[in-house]
Amino acid sequence: LCSAEVLSPTAISSDESVNLHFVGGLMSVNLANQEIRHCSNTGSMFGYSGIGGIVGLNVGKVDNCYLSEHFGNASLDYLGGVAGINLGMIENCSTAAQKTISGSNNVGGIVGWNLTAGRLSGCTSSANINASGSYVGGIAGRNRGTLEITADADSTKRTISGLIGIGGIVGYNEAGGRLQPVIRTGNEVVAVGSSVTVSGNQSIGGIVGMNEGTLDANSTLYLTGQAKRVKAAMGDAGGIVGRNSGDIYKAINRSDSVTADTGLAGGITAANDSGNKISDCTDYGNVRSSDGHAGGIVAKNSGTIQNCT
Repeated sequence: LCSAEVLSPTAISSDESVNLHFVGGLMSVNLANQEIRHCSNTGSMFGYSGIGGIVGLNVGKVDNCYLSEHFGNASLDYLGGVAGINLGMIENCSTAAQKTISGSNNVGGIVGWNLTAGRLSGCTSSANINASGSYVGGIAGRNRGTLEITADADSTKRTISGLIGIGGIVGYNEAGGRLQPVIRTGNEVVAVGSSVTVSGNQSIGGIVGMNEGTLDANSTLYLTGQAKRVKAAMGDAGGIVGRNSGDIYKAINRSDSVTADTGLAGGITAANDSGNKISDCTDYGNVRSSDGHAGGIVAKNSGTIQNCT
């Protein structure tokens, strides 16, 4: 068990300090210029926050590592299948199907919180993600860095669930956070496949729950959400993003069902806030609000929408 307090202004915002006690299946902290390769975790661990299936805090590189069993419990924060907190590089890591990663807040299939210097590439998670709190994602609970998104080729049924800010890839994509598709089938990268159900109370998205960063693509590539079901019990359900306070470029919603029991539901996002942009997006999904407003692209727009169908 390694204890540390994360207070760096380059990593954590000036108004936020987090006390973390790092615990990892292999090691608590992987330092800069150090590398963990071809490792797996088949056991259980105990801790408080900053817990990873392989490493608690990664500042170096983690490559080709695998979480093969159930992991976590409903009381743990900043928990990821590979790393609790990432400030380094995580490549080609994955989690097993028909297993469950459990936590409270900031819970991700690969990393609990990916900070500004953090980068994930070629990572996939086939596990169920079940959280009792907020900011929960199939890959990252929170993201302030860069996620290179590959196609979701797993047909195993799985669920991603929590309270607020729940996404098929990222729960809360913070300002500066970026999602980039990198491997394609045709001109689309299906980031979240048709076997996935994403659900929670509010700000629930097929790809991102809450977005303050950027979902972008190059001139030929679209980022696609194809979840079986995206459901918000209390509103802000979106096929791509639950609630958008950032920018969304070249996204396609092919989800079977995007629903809100009450409040807003949108094919791309439920709400697009003032000063933010949605461009070159398409909705092919079914969108419904039982007691509120629904829209093919956006239910409520206060920003800019262009070239969307």
